[in-house]
Amino acid sequence: MGKTTNSLLSAGEMALEGRVDVEALRTLHLGTCSEFNLPETTTKEVTKLLKECQDMLNGVRLIQELSPKSLDQLVSYGERCSVRIMAARLNQIGVPAQAFDAWDVGVMTDDNYGDAKLLPSSIDSIRERFGSRIDPNVVAVVTGFIGE
Repeated sequence: MGKTTNSLLSAGEMALEGRVDVEALRTLHLGTCSEFNLPETTTKEVTKLLKECQDMLNGVRLIQELSPKSLDQLVSYGERCSVRIMAARLNQIGVPAQAFDAWDVGVMTDDNYGDAKLLPSSIDSIRERFGSRIDPNVVAVVTGFIGE
């Protein structure tokens, strides 16, 4: 899924110029789902995230602003799509797996958008969530580079 972050950054710049285009992202992610014949549920989840990304870019186009907070949200879509695809593929080849967004497993950061740091309380939060909510017999495929 290489170059997805760069594609998202470019899409943000294009939205500032008045053009919204997520077709390259859609082609890459949905093409991967199709190529591996992933379950329809995965394709629907990825499609929903791509639609949300497109909606966000339309917002950027309309207000002509892409703040550091919005930029962090924008680039999160690549990770969020990828973990769903990866978990589905692992399940398909016999490795029990489940996709998680980092905030679902307790990853919390400060609000220094673009360069956020992990909060010390994340360690306990992650430990608690993995200990009580996540099946230890399932590979947790968790987004990187993002947090709550």
